[in-house]
Amino acid sequence: MALLLARRGIATTVLDRRTEPLQHPAAHVVNAPTLETWELAAPRLARVVADFSPPLEEITTIRWASELTDPIADLDIRGDDPQDLVRLRTLSPYLRSHVGQHQLMAELWAALEREPLVDLRLGAVVEEARATPDGTMEVLVAGGAEPLVSRFVVAADGANSVLRTRAGIELRGPVLAHMGSAFIHAPGLYAPDEVRPLLTWIYRPGFTGVMIAHADDHYVLMTIYLHPEQEIARSPRTYWERTVPQVLGRDDATIRSTGTWSMTSQLATRFRAGGLLLVGDAAHRFPHTGGFGLNSGVQDAENLAWKLEAVLDGAADESLLDTYEDERRPVIERFADYSVTNHFRLDEVTKPFGVSNASLL
Repeated sequence: MALLLARRGIATTVLDRRTEPLQHPAAHVVNAPTLETWELAAPRLARVVADFSPPLEEITTIRWASELTDPIADLDIRGDDPQDLVRLRTLSPYLRSHVGQHQLMAELWAALEREPLVDLRLGAVVEEARATPDGTMEVLVAGGAEPLVSRFVVAADGANSVLRTRAGIELRGPVLAHMGSAFIHAPGLYAPDEVRPLLTWIYRPGFTGVMIAHADDHYVLMTIYLHPEQEIARSPRTYWERTVPQVLGRDDATIRSTGTWSMTSQLATRFRAGGLLLVGDAAHRFPHTGGFGLNSGVQDAENLAWKLEAVLDGAADESLLDTYEDERRPVIERFADYSVTNHFRLDEVTKPFGVSNASLL
């Protein structure tokens, strides 16, 4: 959003509570339209991110397995027609990419730091954004820092958005599952001449989950849990130190980090409250079975940036900002439906094993 506004000559301040880039991967699917938007915002950023992605043939295999050394079945999502790839290349200069969020974040910050119209402030914990009598917004930052005053505030502060909560905007929709994950380094897990699946759905005694391949022999191992008192949530390091060797069939992997999160399908009841506008996970949350999270947030920013420019330049009335939700909500609802459907369609594959996502809700 900040980079898109900078292209329009609009200065912004970006407040990020982190002081170091995220090291535990979250989003990893970057669609072609996202890269197209980044090219508009910062051409160097788009090129760097596209170069991070492995070749297409290395990120199209989906595997089902009980033991990693004994796969049940592989699915190549490239399809059977080689002309499909030729056709795709006529639609966009980019293809779908696979780049971990831990790689993306540092490059996004670097792009902001190169942009003179963006004031990036790290370690800034935002507590509230509230309207003032003169029609501007006042942003309160923890630690006694001087409040910031702005015409508009864009809340891009994630699924547990403080700004959304302070504005009294609710999220509605079901919690589908609670997830635990480990980011691991396992060199040599696959031989050089072996297929290295992008996703491996694992069903074995004591563990059901998915393994996502990342750069430099890194992987994310993820599974469902049911209660916060389970070991995976209460003492995640202990759980994964025992579980990773069992799942991988080897004990030389290094656990880089662990985490927990809730998989939901939720939308904010409104995307705007006066001068506050919600984008990305602050406005909507999907299951990971679709790859729409990061990409939909970029689409939000693209939709909103030109409207903010028009209002700030006096070319349009502030009511133009209401069209942001009018246009984005139907798209977001479709993404949510597709992602939830994908989640439960996994049951079609695992039904012969007596495994069902529905039974875990």
